[in-house]
Amino acid sequence: MSPAERIAAAAAEDRCPECWSVLDSERVGSGRFSDGVFCSLTCLSRFHSQYFEGRIKGSVPSEN
Repeated sequence: MSPAERIAAAAAEDRCPECWSVLDSERVGSGRFSDGVFCSLTCLSRFHSQYFEGRIKGSVPSEN
């Protein structure tokens, strides 16, 4: 299942797309449906780990 399909399926059931726990009033996300809504920052970072790893590899360290 693709990430977009996981997000859509989770949203239909009001669940976190990473751990599938039922979402309560506390939700974490970017605010865009395409990024998903998660129960915690841990789940968000696990779900989008490839994106974050790519950003780290492509970045240039600051001299400050």
